[in-house]
Amino acid sequence: MFSQIAEAEKPFKTIMDLPMIKEDKVVLFAILVQNALQPKNKQRTEAITAMTYQEIKSRANAEEFLTALLKTNLENELRSVESEVVNQFKSLETMQDVKMVLDAPDSFYAAAVMT
Repeated sequence: MFSQIAEAEKPFKTIMDLPMIKEDKVVLFAILVQNALQPKNKQRTEAITAMTYQEIKSRANAEEFLTALLKTNLENELRSVESEVVNQFKSLETMQDVKMVLDAPDSFYAAAVMT
């Protein structure tokens, strides 16, 4: 059916036969990931309207999309971990015993405080 719409010379047997994919698994992966991010047509329409939906036509488009997505998700994950660590240090600062260990002038004093 799609081969008739695309006016292809021969019918497409698999998704890898589509002209935009040309047996490039990176392009296929990027398209699948993007569609997984907006699983419903309404969400896809909203993403297109907001210009956050990227039309992937080539390997360069696919790599650009995947790189940006990975960068964003890694940055968010690192910020989350950083926030957790900062909060843990803040809670440690309020504990007097730990503060004495951290303020100890040397390891011997710190060991004595810990016992």
